[in-house]
Amino acid sequence: MSHALVTIPRVQWPLLRDLYKAHRKSSTAYSFLQCLINWVTHNPQLDVHLYSLDGDWQDDGTFLGSDHGVWYANTLAVSKLRLLDALNLLDKRVSYIICGFPERVRLVVEQHFLDQGLRNEDIRLLKTYWYHLDKHLALKYRIDTPKGFILKRLLPCNAQMVDDHWPYHGLETIHYVERLIRYNDSVGVFNKKHELVAWCLLLPHGALGMLQVLEGYRRRGIGSLLVRYMAKLLASYDLEVMAPVVHDNLIFRGMFKKLGFKVVDKTYWAHKPAVFE
Repeated sequence: MSHALVTIPRVQWPLLRDLYKAHRKSSTAYSFLQCLINWVTHNPQLDVHLYSLDGDWQDDGTFLGSDHGVWYANTLAVSKLRLLDALNLLDKRVSYIICGFPERVRLVVEQHFLDQGLRNEDIRLLKTYWYHLDKHLALKYRIDTPKGFILKRLLPCNAQMVDDHWPYHGLETIHYVERLIRYNDSVGVFNKKHELVAWCLLLPHGALGMLQVLEGYRRRGIGSLLVRYMAKLLASYDLEVMAPVVHDNLIFRGMFKKLGFKVVDKTYWAHKPAVFE
């Protein structure tokens, strides 16, 4: 049986989002879909799309999301075969990344890579722990900025610096960072000279990310300040407070635990290189 990816009209995106209401703490679910809705509301020209398998998403919420060639995937179905069929419609000759998918679809993504022609040893997943904080705890946070520093929302002109210090930056990632700063909430810490020394952004998943404190400004509680600020901001919007932390980043894992975050899942990022037969 042949299948096709069918564009989900933007007017129906809220309906797809609402299917994930019971999964608000999950990655690539309610908050991710709300984020895309916000983006295209601000700028309808964005190259952001949602796709279903054969036009059927109402029953099990199976979808693929595309943001300028970066892919996202999820399903509510117990069987993940429809999600696998959808993923296998992606062009194997194109290199792409599948971002922030939850543990329960990991085997599907790995099988998709095998179906696309990769070997087991070629499959490399970046594993993160998916942290969640109860909103009532976030609303109790105190935001005390150290003397000599100010907190401000980032501007697109800050994107280059953020991208330069991002461990996963590449040739085109500057545009991704610019979109996050332009359309999502963010915060930066600036010193007396108005120099940016630390920052935290909001990922498309609706989660805190790209947390960075420059050398020379660490061990002053600035990282904790950024997380508390963003967490309280999200909670004030009645949004879930979530964050992925790379599994071997013991410093950040310890900080999130100290702040009251709890691990609720594992999430993964995976790059598929172009495959030519």
